[in-house]
Amino acid sequence: MHDLTATLSHVVCQGVQRMRVLDFIPGTPFLTARALEIPEPASSSPEIEARLLKELRRLSIDPLDRTG
Repeated sequence: MHDLTATLSHVVCQGVQRMRVLDFIPGTPFLTARALEIPEPASSSPEIEARLLKELRRLSIDPLDRTG
């Protein structure tokens, strides 16, 4: 299996709950992680949603470009 401690990985996915990966669990034929659920903010707005979508699009276009 790939040594995940030697690389930086970013994953963008759609789900039902926000989470933070705490560590990866070795010994499985697929990527498995221990995670911590992150509570959702109390409220949101169309402006916040638009900024989030803009940032997700930017990351998906060139995920390795960190120049800004």
